[in-house]
Amino acid sequence: MKPKTNKISIILPVYNSYPYLRQCIRSILKQTYKNFELIIINDGSTDESLEICQEYKTLDERIILINQINKGISSSRNLGLSKATGEYIYWIDSDDWIEEDTLEILYNGINKYSSDIAVCGYIEEFESYKKVFRDDQNIKILNKNDFFEKIIFDESIKSYLWDKLYKKEIFENLQFPEQRYFEDYSIFYKIAYKTNRIILINQAKYHYRQHNESICRIANSKKEYDFYLAIREKMDFLSTNSQLNELGERYKIKAIKKIFRTLKIILINNDNEDSIYKDQIINFLKPYLSFAKQNFSYWSFIKFYLAIYYTGFYSWFLSITKNKKTYQKV
Repeated sequence: MKPKTNKISIILPVYNSYPYLRQCIRSILKQTYKNFELIIINDGSTDESLEICQEYKTLDERIILINQINKGISSSRNLGLSKATGEYIYWIDSDDWIEEDTLEILYNGINKYSSDIAVCGYIEEFESYKKVFRDDQNIKILNKNDFFEKIIFDESIKSYLWDKLYKKEIFENLQFPEQRYFEDYSIFYKIAYKTNRIILINQAKYHYRQHNESICRIANSKKEYDFYLAIREKMDFLSTNSQLNELGERYKIKAIKKIFRTLKIILINNDNEDSIYKDQIINFLKPYLSFAKQNFSYWSFIKFYLAIYYTGFYSWFLSITKNKKTYQKV
């Protein structure tokens, strides 16, 4: 007699994923771990994605298909969480796929080591090559402080949702910010802060597809502004918790540099409608002038000063020295 297993709720937001969706859903339905529900949120797709979802729903009773008008990925994630009935949560993006033993390995790890989150390795899939991350077959246990610091500083473990299995209770009282990019980055440090024990299973099981239509590779100033908001909220989170003040001070250097880089990209884009984004970021950075002088290199500080007080000149300087960025690296 097989031991009883707990249900995993797999949440799959879908928006215009027709070229990749079949591979994604097939990889889920082939899982060696069988006790799961697949919650598909079709976010107003205008291609054939809905028809594909409906087709697979008729083939497997574990699929729950929900349609909504287009509200964005955060809305889809929040809706999926509200419908989840499993004890564990797993996320997958609709243009990606997983190895058939992914859920089994993560579930066994999270239970064997009494963890809140199990993390696996992944493979970035480009058209002509691939990059493998965390596949040395080792297992490592992290406590809350180590994991939280790695997430804050983006060290070795990124704020991706999809390479991890979570206890569902981790998401209690958490919501993804709607109508914003970087919804995972905006919330993941809060998830990390609620954990006590994390298991790293260094086997590359998730296939992270990189293509030109991917959200992470689309450049626009709204996206850069949302990244600024996520960093600022993280700074506020650290500064308002007395136990995290020291960590917050160490993070501040990296945060200000990231926000300054975001401002530079918006200035390079140089769209008239971006002025509200530009002005808000400049106003935020002004009080950090002395901080930048103490912590930046000489030339970086000069650029920082010019961007804030001689914005037009600095925008012209960027226009003749830089190409537009294709995407914001987190």
